Amino acid sequence: MVWLPFCGDGDVSMTTAILIYSTGSPPLGLWPRSWVGLTNEVGRQPWLVYNLMRTSEGVSPIPAGNVIWSLSLFLIIFIVVGKSYFYYVLRH
Repeated sequence: MVWLPFCGDGDVSMTTAILIYSTGSPPLGLWPRSWVGLTNEVGRQPWLVYNLMRTSEGVSPIPAGNVIWSLSLFLIIFIVVGKSYFYYVLRH
């Protein structure tokens, strides 16, 4: 309840301004994600597209065991965080 201290005296103009701001703010989270994807692809692809580098040279030399280990660890952490979230949200 961030807006509660601002509208305690019944100031309608302040409440309206906060509601307008909060209505427009959710899409702002998409901008950073868009730029991350853009910079990631721009930094990696031109070398392969313009024949400066072969596709086989662009692949990272990471063993399959490391990929499986990191993916498994990510999934375990994701499941633990998800279960704890639902535990705290659904408890009475």
